Amino acid sequence: MFSASFIEQLSRYVGREVEIVTGEYGYYEGILVEIVSDDFVRVSEVVPGYETAAATRQSIIPVDAIAYIRVSSLPV
Repeated sequence: MFSASFIEQLSRYVGREVEIVTGEYGYYEGILVEIVSDDFVRVSEVVPGYETAAATRQSIIPVDAIAYIRVSSLPV
């Protein structure tokens, strides 16, 4: 029940900047790209490069691993 309402809430933030903290997998900061089924979210992160240009990586995060999520401020 909670998982379904959490997924519903997350789907409202697709396309927004997010910070996600998980217990096991770490910290992610980027754009919430999509909800992959009811079990995973996909985040697009910019990875800085030292000798090359920054690169973008896609991370797939299990929803049940999310301990904390911060969404960039919503438009008024």
